[in-house]
Amino acid sequence: MDCGPAALKSLLEGFGISASYGRLREACQTDVDGTSINTLEDVAQRLGLHAQQMMAPADHLLLASAHLLPALVVTVLPNGFNHFVVAWRTHGPIVQLMDPATGRRWSTQRRFLNEVYHHSAPFDARAWRAWAETDGFVDPLRQRQAELDLPISIMEHLLDVASADEDWIGFGALDAATRMVTSLVRANGIARGNEAAHLLGELFEQAHQADAATAIIPEPFWSARPLPKRTNAHSYGDNGANLLLVRGAVFLKIAGVYSAEAQASAPSHASDVANDEVAIAHPAAETESAAETDPTDSGAGAPTAATHSSILTAALAEATQRPEWEIVRALRQDGMFRPTLLLGASLVAALSVTAEAALLRGFMVLATDLHPGGWPLSLLAGLVAFVLFAILLEFPIAASAMRMGRKLETRIRIAFLTKIPRLGDRYFHSRLISDMAQRAYGLRQLHALPDLALRIFRLCCQLIFTAAGVIGLFPAAAPIALLAVLASVAGALLMQPVQNERDMRVRTHTGALSRFYLDALIGLMPIRTHSAERTVRREHEMMLAVWARESLSLARIGALAQSLTALMGVGFAASIMLAFILQRGETSTVLLLLYWSLNLPVLGQSLADAVRQYPTIRNNMGRILEPLGAPEEEMGL
Repeated sequence: MDCGPAALKSLLEGFGISASYGRLREACQTDVDGTSINTLEDVAQRLGLHAQQMMAPADHLLLASAHLLPALVVTVLPNGFNHFVVAWRTHGPIVQLMDPATGRRWSTQRRFLNEVYHHSAPFDARAWRAWAETDGFVDPLRQRQAELDLPISIMEHLLDVASADEDWIGFGALDAATRMVTSLVRANGIARGNEAAHLLGELFEQAHQADAATAIIPEPFWSARPLPKRTNAHSYGDNGANLLLVRGAVFLKIAGVYSAEAQASAPSHASDVANDEVAIAHPAAETESAAETDPTDSGAGAPTAATHSSILTAALAEATQRPEWEIVRALRQDGMFRPTLLLGASLVAALSVTAEAALLRGFMVLATDLHPGGWPLSLLAGLVAFVLFAILLEFPIAASAMRMGRKLETRIRIAFLTKIPRLGDRYFHSRLISDMAQRAYGLRQLHALPDLALRIFRLCCQLIFTAAGVIGLFPAAAPIALLAVLASVAGALLMQPVQNERDMRVRTHTGALSRFYLDALIGLMPIRTHSAERTVRREHEMMLAVWARESLSLARIGALAQSLTALMGVGFAASIMLAFILQRGETSTVLLLLYWSLNLPVLGQSLADAVRQYPTIRNNMGRILEPLGAPEEEMGL
């Protein structure tokens, strides 16, 4: 999954703008498997978001006084590649993230800031000094000092001294000294309050007056410092003395959604957006290559200006694909008679299972009234006919479900194989061949979809009929029986979003993992030629570890759903029997009531197991629909 378009789609959905991920991927795609932050900014603005590319000290990013969230932030993966993540909002020490690599993620602020990419770029010293005096810099700096429990008088005095200095060093030294003291406090080197205030004052005074400020405070604590002399001499000539090396996080700040009037004239670049922090936003805008997932931003694979607008229009106009409706549409091509007949047969089969228990109880009662050998022949014939009917009904249901599954799989497979040759090269430009092969391989699971749907429908009917039987035998237990049915159905439905999310992660990582098997087959000679065995093995191990972690998470969610369903079912069954004993119900119905009461948790757990299998089929269908909905290549004459 391309992290840039995925993060942008998450932002758009968060602000109520629905856009097609496939079209966004085409609009943001560069000539390699990368996405420029400049392109993301341009696409976001064209789609209605008030987005501005910015660069600010990393420790300002999550501060409430900085007002920088939500934002699309550039981070660094463990393998060294850059990665886009959506930082939505903070909840105390926790930050809410949407990471395309893992999905929804909750992380501590300190851990997330350690992942943020720190970019360095030259910037005019006077412009930086003018920006540092605005609320966009002073308010976060004051909040950082307040977190050190500094007296207000000392905070104001230090800010007044920094403001009195017309050069950049005043605010630069105060910012660096505050960052250094904060690091010492977090490491338990010094205490908050007066001790931190005393050290901050000393560091600020010495760094402010020293000829080489970085000799007092180490370079990593400076968000702005003079350019190195070699850089001054070779890159910027005489103007190098007036430039600073600014270091910070690169991100897209999302201030909201444009109104209908403003969207028509929305700027196409962040440099056209003016606010009190636009000065510090320029370094990121002028050095796009440092904030990209790939160093390139244009080329043969990039969309031209003529097609860019049409792609974005299609992204907004294209309806969100829902696998459920696509499956229903595919099944309806053969008519609705067979599915309707199957549902009716499943309803009768579910009713027959409940009726079997009632008939067994009736025969047990008759057995006490009739003498041996006194059973009517017609009664025995009716019992045998009913049992044979219930058994024989299963065969056409199973055969019809399998036939529908084969037709569904064949129809989708033909559509997939027909679509692939018609797709343009741009579609495959940033998509793995192994991932497309994995999608085609996953089509086999569609074969089991009709049978799974009938099983879920049948279990729901059995739950309802069993609860009705419990109510018929013991009307006082009606609230408990109805609550048991609702809890079983609601529990299975409520776990669906979580299971869908976890299962989709596993599907995505499985597709990425299959890449290594294909590379080992078709790229063995280049791998050995460049001695890349260890590198490939390391990448495979890292991807395998992520896949194993997500698979374990999915298994845990499934086990939790099963445990909760079973626990609730047993509790409801015990409640029904306890109420029956307390009210001294009829002893002749106690065995059947006990059977049906204990059958409720069994049916609920079976329903949870069946529903747990649905996300796998749904996500596989969703991954197939993505290429099926892609635009075809225009064929020239």
